[in-house]
Amino acid sequence: MRLEVTRRSDLALRALLALTESRDRTKAADLAGKVGTTKGFLTQVMHPLVRHGWVRSDPGPTGGGAPRLGAAPGGGLRGLAALGGAGGPGRG
Repeated sequence: MRLEVTRRSDLALRALLALTESRDRTKAADLAGKVGTTKGFLTQVMHPLVRHGWVRSDPGPTGGGAPRLGAAPGGGLRGLAALGGAGGPGRG
């Protein structure tokens, strides 16, 4: 299996690290500013992290994103593949 870090997977990893550094939930606009992207693109990047259980997302005015500590139920490489970062031959 070939592993390739795409812009999307790089942003997802940086966002996850930024979330782990914060003690509180982080709003999408604030997180986008920390990792240097737009709120719209960050939302696309965060969706697989939420779906695979790496990040908790609480909607609403007092909500935000926070990391889920512990093992991700979706699995490491499967989660990365969902971000578009893992591929087989001919991908890339």
